[in-house]
Amino acid sequence: MYMVPLPGTKMTQRLENEGRILSKQWHKYDGHNILVRPLKMSATQLYKATNSALLNFYSFKEGIKHLFCGNEHWFNFLVRLWGKKIIKKVINDNSYYQRALNSIENWHSNVMTEYDLWSKRVDEYIKDAKASADDKKELITNEWNKLREKISAKIDLTDEFFAPYKEKIIAELEKMWLEKWQAICQPTPA
Repeated sequence: MYMVPLPGTKMTQRLENEGRILSKQWHKYDGHNILVRPLKMSATQLYKATNSALLNFYSFKEGIKHLFCGNEHWFNFLVRLWGKKIIKKVINDNSYYQRALNSIENWHSNVMTEYDLWSKRVDEYIKDAKASADDKKELITNEWNKLREKISAKIDLTDEFFAPYKEKIIAELEKMWLEKWQAICQPTPA
């Protein structure tokens, strides 16, 4: 079971402010979908680790352990074997979901890399003493438009399940762009 960001809670508000909520499709709020981007691992790593733990719990080895010790030997043995079969089917049925998780993580990584490259170019433009403020504004605007085109082209490659997350990331990028833009528009004290 994965964490579900319940509406109206302080935790959900904090996660929204951090841009970590991946989806707001309510039919996915069942505990079986990753809805919050983890801090110390990727969503794909969390998904794989959870599946691995389930497969270990519902393993033949665990079934044998319960067969020879504990109460209700046969029942626990059969539950473990049957559980493993069900978990394998669920993992197989959710292969699309795992590809979607990979897709959004790759998209996020690519977008942030593109933004970092853009930011470095913009910083170089800002430092260029030979260029006028108008030339700098034009160069930065052109670079921003190129970045937006790249992001737009890549956004279509991700699953719609993650649309709110993508919108939040793009809004954050636009905010950072605006901050750079305002830094250029501010007259430099003489």
